[in-house]
Amino acid sequence: MRYSVIAIEREYASGGLEIGKKLAETLGVPCYGQEILYQAAEKMNLPVEQLKKIEESITGSILHSLAVFANITSGKSDDSLSIEQRLAFAEADVIRSLSYNSCVLIGRGACALLKDNANVLKVFIHADKKARKLFYQLRQWLPQRGVISL
Repeated sequence: MRYSVIAIEREYASGGLEIGKKLAETLGVPCYGQEILYQAAEKMNLPVEQLKKIEESITGSILHSLAVFANITSGKSDDSLSIEQRLAFAEADVIRSLSYNSCVLIGRGACALLKDNANVLKVFIHADKKARKLFYQLRQWLPQRGVISL
């Protein structure tokens, strides 16, 4: 089977973002990570910086996921949703629309959101703690010295 979309989830500092960008470049397809948030901000007519702060506060929260799911299944309107829930819906809409064309999607729950989509290859990138620590340090140090741009 040939996949038209690659959805990548990753551990922090595992190199997943860089791998995804390189993969997209090699395949000649667009790569979307933070661009998903930018498009969601545009849909919501809110500043990206405000949504970044909100997104950081809810990432990985099982309670948030349960609350969003409860609102979806109960049929609540947009007016009754919190800004966090509206952001989750906006990002989900963006991810779904991007997945109609070949691309690489990085993070933002794309793997879970597209789990039943047969044309999506779902990938999780991880590394051991030592490697992630080294990668994080290199990511901070090298660009500052003009050695490479990550």
